[in-house]
Amino acid sequence: MLGQTGLKGSIRVGESVIRELAAYLLDYEGFAGVPPSALVKFCNAPFFVNDAAEVPSTHCKIASLHRFVDHEFDAGELGPSYHSVASVHRIGILDIRLLNLDRHAGNMLVKKNNHKENVVAELVPIDHGFCLPEWMDDPYFEWLRWPQASIPFSESELEYISKLDPFRDAKMLRTELPLLRESSIRVLLVCTIFLKQAATAGLCLADIGRMMTREFCGGEETPSEIENICFRVMCSIPYVCNNGKRKEETENVPKVFQFDNENAEGSRYWSLSFSSWSHNYESGGLSFAGLNLSEWELFLEIFEKLLPAVFFAKKRKK
Repeated sequence: MLGQTGLKGSIRVGESVIRELAAYLLDYEGFAGVPPSALVKFCNAPFFVNDAAEVPSTHCKIASLHRFVDHEFDAGELGPSYHSVASVHRIGILDIRLLNLDRHAGNMLVKKNNHKENVVAELVPIDHGFCLPEWMDDPYFEWLRWPQASIPFSESELEYISKLDPFRDAKMLRTELPLLRESSIRVLLVCTIFLKQAATAGLCLADIGRMMTREFCGGEETPSEIENICFRVMCSIPYVCNNGKRKEETENVPKVFQFDNENAEGSRYWSLSFSSWSHNYESGGLSFAGLNLSEWELFLEIFEKLLPAVFFAKKRKK
């Protein structure tokens, strides 16, 4: 049923088409090469009513329409070494911003190159229905372990990232796609801020992708580094009690969410049980939907201030 939980828990049934257009609108200057896309509305009796003489006006579907991309095959039919560094980076930058849950080899098309030898293949990203989830879900980045992802960003790529304005993006999406839920727009804001600061700190695409991806350890899924950072920020936001006195939210947060220790350098870390985390968050992930406007603004303020130290520590470990 429309609006219910779909194949990906954080993407509702019937709302993928909105995300297809969002990906195209957010791909400024065609940087990643998302094909031109649009939403279309059409009606057809067999979709809804058997032997219907007329199609009721309410029985219409909304779909996404995309320009066909002439291609030879998809990325899965070639080894990663055949793909250009630039196209891998550009798709990766888009995927990070959108927290793409489904970037597999089959939705990166290989452009025709007229069979020229020693010419690297350019990739075209398609199928963005599983991006912009409603909460911080676990993305899938096929390019994560490709050698191109470990190559530093070029000057032009860093310039593009520096010019990204997540608040402008959010305003544009609210205007152009009012059906896109605010919780998804907040995920875009968090991921774009994360990307911009990580790139400024000198992290490569693979570094950033790994920090956003969950890991399996001992048969248990553990939160990604960005999820742990968001938890840390969420638990630092004060709230107003019924008696009007302000207290730290961490006083009422289950102990499993709190900081357990400090290392020798004085930076705190989590001992966070993912199963307990999922149990306390019905969605199975961290959602920003419950924050009011002032809490959300405070979250972003703390989040941005916290990131430089996180990335500095990450660089020291490399």
